[in-house]
Amino acid sequence: MADRSSTEGADSAPPTRETAEPKAKAGPKPDAKAQAPDKLAAKAATTLRLAQNLEKTGKSAAALKSCKQIVKDYPKTATARIAAERIKALESQ
Repeated sequence: MADRSSTEGADSAPPTRETAEPKAKAGPKPDAKAQAPDKLAAKAATTLRLAQNLEKTGKSAAALKSCKQIVKDYPKTATARIAAERIKALESQ
């Protein structure tokens, strides 16, 4: 019986990765104000969902902190207006 392992796949080379240009080292992340508006809105919405979940689980202080962070970091978003309303409601509790 012939040893097939030495001849099997001999004609085909293993897949190789093409080498890409080296990427520049990542510097500090840009602050929230320097990012694209779509990304700002998405981050604000994600933070609001976090705040809502915190509130639902009885963690009002953490929810309040998250809402205040939204208003501070993303003041010109619709999410900031919603967060401001939640701040009023949470502070009146």
